[in-house]
Amino acid sequence: MNQVEKLIAEMCPRGVKFTALREVALVGRGQRVTKRQLNRESEFPVYSGGVTPMGYFGESNQPANTVTVVKYGTAGFVNYIEEKFWANDVCYSVKPQDGKELVNKYLFYALKNKQGLIQSLATDAIPAHLPTAIINNFRIPLPPLEIQHEIVRKLDNFTELEAELEAELEARRRQYRYYLGRLLSFQLPPLGPSRLDILLTQLCPDGVERMELAKILDYEQPGKYRVKSVEYDDRYTTPVLTAGKSFILGHTRETNGIYSASSKQPVIIFDDFTTAFKWVDFPFKVKSSAMKILTQKAAARLSFRYIYYVMKTIPYRPQDHARQWIRTYSKFLVPVPPLEVQHEIVDILNRFDALVNDLSDGLPAEINARRKQYEYYRDRLLTFKEAK
Repeated sequence: MNQVEKLIAEMCPRGVKFTALREVALVGRGQRVTKRQLNRESEFPVYSGGVTPMGYFGESNQPANTVTVVKYGTAGFVNYIEEKFWANDVCYSVKPQDGKELVNKYLFYALKNKQGLIQSLATDAIPAHLPTAIINNFRIPLPPLEIQHEIVRKLDNFTELEAELEAELEARRRQYRYYLGRLLSFQLPPLGPSRLDILLTQLCPDGVERMELAKILDYEQPGKYRVKSVEYDDRYTTPVLTAGKSFILGHTRETNGIYSASSKQPVIIFDDFTTAFKWVDFPFKVKSSAMKILTQKAAARLSFRYIYYVMKTIPYRPQDHARQWIRTYSKFLVPVPPLEVQHEIVDILNRFDALVNDLSDGLPAEINARRKQYEYYRDRLLTFKEAK
């Protein structure tokens, strides 16, 4: 039995009182400020419908440590602001009433735990709308203050651990970006007495050859691999890919026109308009024809994974909406050291890549596991028998 369970058994053995927010909290709508009124040099962040501020303003209308609930758009999203801020008119501020036994951080956790339910109560209008009456009448459990404080203490420990892991992940990402550029520039001083430096000294003392990507990579149009139906379902096995941030759009039941990529025959999918690209080593279909499927030329004695990393260092960003591979991107010159050097660089960068990107074994996997653990305990700690 944990401390919260002991306190409940001692202080409210017959259950916990549930109450509507309007009886214990002040629910107020924010005040509108426009983007034209925002100023980067101003002191107070302006919150509307997201986790991060939309900008900064010269005044605040809410104290630090205030709960917000979005009214329009991402209606029902619950946030907790730890500094003085300006609440815009698309969100509610929710604060304990004076004299009521309600801890503001407990209020946040209680509402965050039911965020899905709150969101489901929003209207189907465009944008979605959470009526004031809904949030005013939303019921939360109200255990004694000692129990509220203990719940906050436990859940704060989880969120602090997750924040530490997020900070570690960001630090590793910066380190990864540094080494990506450092190892593939071939113009900076040696990193030190490493195997890579020895190989570079021995195998390419006069520098590194450069080649056009077009001489290294073949491309294929994705037409025959395009998905016909967008009725995706995670019960199906074939992912539908995009080269953008979303990557896996969903899974399709279609069994024809699947590109048979694998760990032995990987490909790079390349967005022909944005130049975004992804490494793919599993069978897939694609959503868009605005893509190239890149493979290594049969005659190229190169590490395909090395070329993938080299492409990450190309600083080009298209300025027009045009096909980029043939016209521009494939013409870029990239460094091509001897194969042994390529393998050494790939070994180093693979370790960084796994640490910062691997969803099954790296820091993202640990963060995801901690997040699930936090959500489990949050639900457990905030589930009470209601007093009759």
